[in-house]
Amino acid sequence: MLKLIACLILCLILMAVTNVEAGMSESKLICETIAREGFMRAGKPYMDDYIAIARTIRNRLLLKWDGETTIHGIILHPMAFSAWNPGVEMAERTKEQLEAASLAWELSAIPADFPATHYHLADMKEYPSWAGKIKYLCQVGKHKFYQEVR
Repeated sequence: MLKLIACLILCLILMAVTNVEAGMSESKLICETIAREGFMRAGKPYMDDYIAIARTIRNRLLLKWDGETTIHGIILHPMAFSAWNPGVEMAERTKEQLEAASLAWELSAIPADFPATHYHLADMKEYPSWAGKIKYLCQVGKHKFYQEVR
């Protein structure tokens, strides 16, 4: 009986936490999660950790982990990410942490075997002559990436 009561209390706490965070935008929830879960080294975000956490979120989304098909569902699934577990107190994230988390999310979209051979600044007035002749891959941050196949 005590186990049942404890389980019910845990479920109520989880529902309360999920309801609070469910109102966050997708991008804010992603950045908050990465920043909360990631490590800090020498007072700075440790990008390897941040990127690995971001890739984990993306992988779970692709795999429809535990039947979840949305960012909110993946991140706020009970006990999925310890930063959102009941009773976990977190210090306020710094602007630097949240910016690093945003960058990590963007970088995590790049496959490990990223085939880029060329890149240029996205805001150039005139793109390099080769840009229209080879395969455009994507934009990451302020750069556009391309692949020339030989």
